[in-house]
This record gives sequence, structure tokens and C-alpha cells, in this order.
Amino acid sequence: RGYIAIGDNDGCGAQCRRCPDQLFCEVAAAEPSVVTGYRAGNESVDEWFSVWKCAHPQHCNQDLQQLVFSDGSQVETGVLNRCAENRVGLACGACAPDFFTQAEQCAPCTGGADYIPLFFALIFGACILIATYYVANSPVTAYTSSMLATSVSFGMLVTGMQSLSVMKQMSVNFPTQWVAVLNVLGLVALNLDPLRVECTLVSDAAGRYVVQASVPLLAGLGYAFLYFISHPICAL
Repeated sequence: RGYIAIGDNDGCGAQCRRCPDQLFCEVAAAEPSVVTGYRAGNESVDEWFSVWKCAHPQHCNQDLQQLVFSDGSQVETGVLNRCAENRVGLACGACAPDFFTQAEQCAPCTGGADYIPLFFALIFGACILIATYYVANSPVTAYTSSMLATSVSFGMLVTGMQSLSVMKQMSVNFPTQWVAVLNVLGLVALNLDPLRVECTLVSDAAGRYVVQASVPLLAGLGYAFLYFISHPICAL
């Protein structure tokens, strides 16, 4: 969308660089402006041309301004390197420290109360591990076919819940009740936002990914622990 001068020369000078589609360089300004819903850095010229699309446009709620073209047309654009309030990251995809994700917004951490969802999740997860281990190691009976059908049906139910949870990633204003349902379904897909892990465990995006990737490993370790305590000590 136009060209911008690179260097100390006025106008195009020795080098002009074409702006990507997500930037506006139509006016004589010190730096370009960015299309709403995108974020670009402003620390250097190279960062101007590294444009990131936000997963949700409202996350890149920059300081909006009206850009007027020479033909009189106007378009709403944003300032470089601006995210919505309390959001950080290349694409404004993470909450700032001491904030957690809640309904696609960043809410402040509240202290001790933030550990309550994580505590109940750990208790519930431990109960699921024990129950599934006990069922899987129960003596084979005449109802093996029924158990197999039940296990397959349960697996299909979990897969369906994971598929439904993807709907939460859409840029749609769901009713409040439906958002609560999607949050619960998201736990099956290892979406840890309802557990407020930003306030209790890690605050950065890389740490959140490590926690999510560690859940299956921790489940495997839990089954191994149950195996070792049930065989030599006390059979479940």
C-alpha cells in the first residue's frame, strides 16, 4: 500500500521500499500505520515489515486513527506496536504478567483464589487416573464386549468434545452460557485458560506450551506410579 523512504533522505531519496498490504504508507509520516487486526513493531525499519495477524482482531486494539487519502477516502488504521489493554506478544496473543485469559479478555489475578480451579482440576484428574486404571486392570468377565463398546464410545465422546471446543477459537460473540460450556470442553483439548495457569504456574506463552505438552507425560507417570504401588504392595 504505497512506498516509504528508507534512510535519511527526504522523499524517496536513494531507496524506496514498497509497503506490505497490512501497512499504509500513503502519507508523509515518520512511520507507516497498520491495518486494524494486525500488529507490527516500531523499534526498527525491519520490524515495520514484520506484520503479525492477531488471532482475534480485538486483541490488536491499537490507538485507532483515521487515515485520509489524496482522493478524499478514509480508512481506520492503528499505530505500530500497539496491543489491546493488558495484552503482549508478537500477535498480542498473551496476557501481561499478573493477568490471565478469561473470555478472550485479560483479567487481573486475584491471589489465593486463583489456585482453586487448579486444585480441583488436579483432584479430578487424579480420580480419573485411578478409576481408569482400576477398570482397565479389572478381571476379564463375560461382559468384555460391553466393556469394549463402552470404551470406544467414551473415546468418541472425548473426540467430539475436543472438536466442539475448537468453536471457541472463532471470532464469534457467543452467549455467556455457551462460553462457559466451551471453556469446560476446552479442558479436554488441553486448553488451560480456565485454570488460570498464568497466575499460578507460568506467565509466558512458552511456559504455557510446556505445561500443555506435559499433561500427557504426567498422566503416563501417574499410571506408572499406580502400577508400581498396586503390584508389589497392595493390588487395587
